Amino acid sequence: VDAAFLGQLDRIEEEARRLLADGTDAGVILGFALRHAFTLQAILRDRNGNESIKAHRINWKREKAVLAQLDRWNSPRLDRVVQILSDAILAVRRQAILGEPTAIRAFW
Repeated sequence: VDAAFLGQLDRIEEEARRLLADGTDAGVILGFALRHAFTLQAILRDRNGNESIKAHRINWKREKAVLAQLDRWNSPRLDRVVQILSDAILAVRRQAILGEPTAIRAFW
């Protein structure tokens, strides 16, 4: 998820395929990404530097990555990401057999 939100396109498919091969459900991966997008939106809404990140209970190991993500994203773009991820979750629920390609496509 961090690779996707940091724009590290070369890592997205590799990381997603690794998680899926380990047995992680595509819907779970997409759900985690959706929750992360909601968290970024909330931090942007009441952004106050590191204090906002602490208020949103971001793990200290991820603070640097989240700060970098906040520099890359704005509210309209995150709104679009939320829509894409929501649509992908719905598609995976409707056709689980297409979960892997649907999840990977959503991250691109």
